[in-house]
Amino acid sequence: MRCFFMLAVLATHVTSHYTDAFVNGSHSHELMLASHMMLHFARYGFMFITGLVLFLVYYNRKIHLKKFWIKHIGNIGIPYVFWMGVSLFITMWLFHRADFTWNNWFTTWLNDVLYAKRFYLYYLYVTMQFYLVFPLLVWLFKKTEGHHNTVLAISAAIQMIMLLFYVKYIFPNQSHAGWPFLLKYYGNNVFFYEDYFVLGGYVWIHYDTVKKCIRKYRYWIYSATVLLSLGTIPLYLFNAKIMNFHRHLSQLAHQPYIMVYSTAVILSAISVSLKYAEVRTQPKWQRFSKLVGMTSLLSFGIYLTQTAPIILLDHFLTTVNIYVPSWQLLIMLPFGLLFVIAVAWLISYFCFKVPPLGILIGRPNWKKKKAKAA
Repeated sequence: MRCFFMLAVLATHVTSHYTDAFVNGSHSHELMLASHMMLHFARYGFMFITGLVLFLVYYNRKIHLKKFWIKHIGNIGIPYVFWMGVSLFITMWLFHRADFTWNNWFTTWLNDVLYAKRFYLYYLYVTMQFYLVFPLLVWLFKKTEGHHNTVLAISAAIQMIMLLFYVKYIFPNQSHAGWPFLLKYYGNNVFFYEDYFVLGGYVWIHYDTVKKCIRKYRYWIYSATVLLSLGTIPLYLFNAKIMNFHRHLSQLAHQPYIMVYSTAVILSAISVSLKYAEVRTQPKWQRFSKLVGMTSLLSFGIYLTQTAPIILLDHFLTTVNIYVPSWQLLIMLPFGLLFVIAVAWLISYFCFKVPPLGILIGRPNWKKKKAKAA
């Protein structure tokens, strides 16, 4: 599931850059705009996985707060500040070399670290907030034993109401002058994703029941997922052509339909993964299983390192799009996606294998170096 959602995240970001490279009004441009929301489940799937794994590890263990926070925020915080700096350097060097100074780089880097408004690193910003509140979420589930369905329903209602009546329709029409950062830039606020973390906890706590239910209704889940995926196209057309929303608001991930769609994709991903778990130990699946296992280990690193190949891809697209028709760029999209996946995977694999660089992808490996020396 980690692999699936990570590939979807990369596909979301790559297709966005291709869309920007197409000629406005071209068939390729309109196709990408209309179909882009099909990938908007990716971030929510990744947040679901984060909640699921933390509950798997800690729900039945005593959490030592100081140790927990130092371990998890440290593992994510060090890569966060490092890759923020690397991505900023690459961007400045490729696109603003004439104005580059180390002082300008440092002040910009510091601002980016504080506010996480660039390079897709907002997810880490949100995850660090989740680590802070995770012990409270565990406490909530333990205190509401026997009423977890109610907790999940209330969580979903809060998420839906915020998305339906606030983020999409009210927030864009308000003045945000003087607002606190995490309210003004709600995409960086963990509370605006709370339902996916709660869902992850719920699924793990009631894993056997959820598994049986998903297996029983899997074909209904698959059918709903496909239909909801196709439904994102008329949703975009409604937003853009009837409501006259601008591009960002027309493709907004924070809207009720996407919440329902993302939940369906998450349930479908669980179902497919359960089926994979039944066959992955068979001899004919061994190579694929090893690749999946390694990619799962590297998934967080791939998220961190994706920006480097994406910046290079963006530089390539802005160079060639004045010479190449949009339809030819569209044909090249799968190659661009493979390029980003391959480069990010190789960088992450290198860091994973070479101590102590594992800390840069959230997989500390300095102990391997000590063991080898001994």
